[in-house]
Amino acid sequence: MVSTSTKKIAVMEANIIYFIKIKGKAKIPDYVQVRDKDFTLIGYYRPGRNERSIRSVDLSAYHAEIEALIAEIPFGKITPFELNSQTSS
Repeated sequence: MVSTSTKKIAVMEANIIYFIKIKGKAKIPDYVQVRDKDFTLIGYYRPGRNERSIRSVDLSAYHAEIEALIAEIPFGKITPFELNSQTSS
């Protein structure tokens, strides 16, 4: 398992990350994957619980933008998200 500090470093070095919304089946809930520029998984969470997960990969400065993006993207579509120089520290 990748540590939280390693995830934060990967996010800080990337200028683009990817979100993929996955549709769950039966007892498995829907979830969102967060991947870096090399498409390495850096986090995943359930759409209704994204604040803590976004904070754990150091993207809290983008919380509102990410929440809006996740609400509008369709299931199964890889969606890029560009980071600007305002990343939180």
